Amino acid sequence: MKCLSGGITMNRSTQRYSDGHLYKLKIQLKHCRDTATVVLDRPEATVKCFEDLSRQPQETVCVACLDTRNQLIVRHTVFVGSTDMVFFNPREILRTALLAMATRIVVVHNHPSGIPDPSRDDLEVTAKLNEACETIGIELLDHVIIGREGQFWSWALAGKPGDE
Repeated sequence: MKCLSGGITMNRSTQRYSDGHLYKLKIQLKHCRDTATVVLDRPEATVKCFEDLSRQPQETVCVACLDTRNQLIVRHTVFVGSTDMVFFNPREILRTALLAMATRIVVVHNHPSGIPDPSRDDLEVTAKLNEACETIGIELLDHVIIGREGQFWSWALAGKPGDE
């Protein structure tokens, strides 16, 4: 399985945003379509796709934008934090998903400590993201936290805690 990282480009017919996100998305979408199909249908596949995060020295939040068959449309790094925390909000994640025309997403972040147990903040932001996703019709399939040596925690496998 080959997974691509990258971000968002643009062509002359698209509107320019000051942060450059739209520009990066167009290139990434084209690049993903030129490679083998990546399907993120279980947490283990997600961990394999994002294994590079286990080596990152800072907490990094990524979103995998998927189609209705859980095929990867785009993988995008949304936030980079410090060694033990990262602040992120649903808006930036959903903006990437909407630009990619995704119907489903998987959020992935790492814990540089190597221990993938979720914090209370991790669970709270996942619950808020899930609520926002439901409002706009994008399904949050999972939030995977990657540790070291293949260790991970999956919101879906844990029974989607906080999703009442």
